[in-house]
Amino acid sequence: MTPHELLDILQKHNRWLNQKAGGARANLSFETLEGSSLSKVNLKQAKMSGANLSNCDLTGANLSEVDLFAANLSGANLTDADLTNADLRGCDLNGAILKGAIMKGVDLRGGALFGTKRKTDGSVRPSDLSNADMDEVTLTRANVSGANLANVSMVGATCEGAKMDGVNLTNANLADASFDGVDMKGANLSNATLKGAKMGKANMTGVDITGAKIDGAHLDGANLTGVDLSLAASDDTDAQNMSRGLAEDPRVTKIVRDHVEAHILWLQTNGAKGSRCDLRGEDLVGLDLSGVNLSGANLAGADMTDANLEGSEMQMADLSNAKLINANLRGANLSGINLREGDLTNADLTDANVSGVDLKTPNGKSTGRIWAANLSSAKLSGAKMVRTRLSGTNLARADLSGADLSEADLRGVNLDNTTLDDANMDGVVRA
Repeated sequence: MTPHELLDILQKHNRWLNQKAGGARANLSFETLEGSSLSKVNLKQAKMSGANLSNCDLTGANLSEVDLFAANLSGANLTDADLTNADLRGCDLNGAILKGAIMKGVDLRGGALFGTKRKTDGSVRPSDLSNADMDEVTLTRANVSGANLANVSMVGATCEGAKMDGVNLTNANLADASFDGVDMKGANLSNATLKGAKMGKANMTGVDITGAKIDGAHLDGANLTGVDLSLAASDDTDAQNMSRGLAEDPRVTKIVRDHVEAHILWLQTNGAKGSRCDLRGEDLVGLDLSGVNLSGANLAGADMTDANLEGSEMQMADLSNAKLINANLRGANLSGINLREGDLTNADLTDANVSGVDLKTPNGKSTGRIWAANLSSAKLSGAKMVRTRLSGTNLARADLSGADLSEADLRGVNLDNTTLDDANMDGVVRA
């Protein structure tokens, strides 16, 4: 393709994007554009599957929603390029530079960011994606080995089965990302945020997690050989923040603080260190426990009136007979929880998850059994339960009079003898 032909295609594409006469969507599929200068070009929604774009200058280019399936972008400079929702499945990005690139929603399944691309001296040149925006990116089975991902944002990313050995993820935000089964041995995760990240069965041998925030991370079945978990949890961790908050509250005893800190360590190390939190009957009135992982804790009979538990993780925790009057439980994960005879009068459970838990074997396989949340005989009068996920929950004999259940998920819920007088049931999901 000559430069004049390419220019004509780009001009017509721009007219097509602006819905002007004479426009035509750019189709560069399987074209050879190796080494071309395409800096700041607007190719939004263009067809470029199988194209050879190796060593191209694509700095600041708009490649959002572009079909780049199986394209060759090895050695390309994509600094500050916009790749939002681009299809990069099977794409070769070996040695590519993507510093500051926007990669939200990108699909890189089966793609490669590192591999055979070599510099003139024969050494391997890893891809540079430092400071890239990769929220919700799909890297399933992709090869990201050795890539520079320092300071990237990968919130909600899907990376199951990816090769990420030796990857640099310092200061990266990996919150709520899925790394199940990922091989990331020798990776650098120092100062990274892993809150809510799923890393089940991941190979984390020799990973550096110095200063990493791992509270709320799911490490079930992960290989942590050579990993010093004591180096995680810097001064900004939930455990330390919470301990400072508890220490400032004169109502809270040292025993309470110690129990909470030991529980967080217990979760972080899969029971190897610390101990399960046992605060049965304790006074936790008005405490700020937002975002804290108390999954499996024993809080039976505890008084948590006016407590802030927004965004907290409390899977399968025992809060039977607990007082949660006026408590803030917005967005909290209460799946599999025991709240039998608990008092949640006027509590806010908006967007909370109170559904069942899929029980798994020690090796991570599903048993086919669901551990349902138990709110039988609970007091929920006046509670805010907008969009609350309650599927499979036992609400038998519970009092939900005056509760706001609009758009709540009530599929499979046990409502035997449940009081629903004056409850708002608008948009409730039942089937």
